[in-house]
Amino acid sequence: VVMLALGYTFSRERTTQQQLYDQVAQLQRQMNQLATTTTTSSVDIAPQEHRFLPTKEEQDERSLSCTCDTPSGFTYASDFGVIGDATADDTLALQAAIDSASANDSGGIVVIPKGTFRIFEPLIVPAGVTLQGQGYGDSPLAISFDAGASTIAYCGTDYAVKLAGHAASLRDLAVYDWPYGTDCENIQAAGGVLVEADAALVESVIVSNIFIYFFLGGPALSLVAKNSAGIA
Repeated sequence: VVMLALGYTFSRERTTQQQLYDQVAQLQRQMNQLATTTTTSSVDIAPQEHRFLPTKEEQDERSLSCTCDTPSGFTYASDFGVIGDATADDTLALQAAIDSASANDSGGIVVIPKGTFRIFEPLIVPAGVTLQGQGYGDSPLAISFDAGASTIAYCGTDYAVKLAGHAASLRDLAVYDWPYGTDCENIQAAGGVLVEADAALVESVIVSNIFIYFFLGGPALSLVAKNSAGIA
């Protein structure tokens, strides 16, 4: 009886081992089949993996498209009669320099010299134009007027600067809600810098190293898209 029991146990163990071998072999076949299927699928879908990007024809059909051509070279605001003594009205001279750059009559980078340039209307910076100052001094808490800052000193009730097109940019200057003088002391601006898109897509706008200061009546920087427009 003991020998029969041992023989039965041995036979049962061999059967169990064979089942394990069979299961491992079956798993191996399934893995090989899965690997083959994955490789085949990858080859099949590879040409489609970037289809989420629109074709040129699809882009041309879109109503909101970017034409970001920018004039090259420099326009010097000093050539247009800016004074920058914190007293004179530099509104027309600065806007004339910006408009010249926008019309490709001169370079697309409008260089503002050191000084404090009082304006009474918003500066409109259109597509492709950069308003480039000389910095605002070394203090992050106050404008260093005597250290060669370029300051747009706004006296009005609108935004001081409006960026209104693709690749319109503002660099290295201060924008100040100017509180000095009897003509400005009781006036508060609606805000500092406005990036605005109206029924169009505005892209690649740059606001870099700008000190927006003392705008107590509204936001220092606003992004506004209206009439199904976008800012990207």
